[in-house]
Amino acid sequence: MIQVYADGRIVYDSRLEDYGLLGLTATAGTEVAGTATIVMPQHHPAYNYFTSYKTVVTILRNGELIFRGR
Repeated sequence: MIQVYADGRIVYDSRLEDYGLLGLTATAGTEVAGTATIVMPQHHPAYNYFTSYKTVVTILRNGELIFRGR
């Protein structure tokens, strides 16, 4: 199960049909900056949640943190 949050608000949950994404990638490494790319349709309920360089994105896989960043 994958879950994505933007400032604590749900953006994606693999169990919720209305919150589907067109694409999601995340990379992380030791002592290097990670990256995440989220592609969503304009009609997505969370489309307007993001503000460049301010919104904190959290990605969880089976409840384990795999990415957190702006």
